[in-house]
Amino acid sequence: MKARRLFLILACLFTSLNISAEIASGTVGSGNSQCTWVIDDNGVLTIAPSKGNGTISGWDNSGTVSDTDNDSQNAPWHDYCTQIKSVKFAKNVTAAVCRRMFADCENLVSVDFTNLSVTGKNFNMMFQNCSSLESVDFSKLKTKNHKPTYICNLFNFFIICF
Repeated sequence: MKARRLFLILACLFTSLNISAEIASGTVGSGNSQCTWVIDDNGVLTIAPSKGNGTISGWDNSGTVSDTDNDSQNAPWHDYCTQIKSVKFAKNVTAAVCRRMFADCENLVSVDFTNLSVTGKNFNMMFQNCSSLESVDFSKLKTKNHKPTYICNLFNFFIICF
């Protein structure tokens, strides 16, 4: 009886605290400027600096990515992309690469760019096959003294190139 009561108390406590479980996590980038990423059971992908400032510098294990059109290079959370519903960036995150960042995240409905700064120019296929995503607000995306110069096939349903 005591065990059941303790279980119920703990269940209520966890429910009231809105604690979510982790589906997957990892790191992206290299050296002291790595970012950590976590997908929780609510489908929220959170990208945050591991220490101080973090840079998303690439998708392979070395932390670099070619800024060319290599469709085999995917973000490290790609294996879990169908579970991602929303994305948020913690403060002090910089992306040197955005290419295929959320490709194939078919259940993605929102991305909050408020805390993201971008130094890269290639946004190609960033939201390819994101069929649940109806719009993206880029107004809060901070770019470092440039405009993206390579935005082709940003979404799979229209093409913008400039």
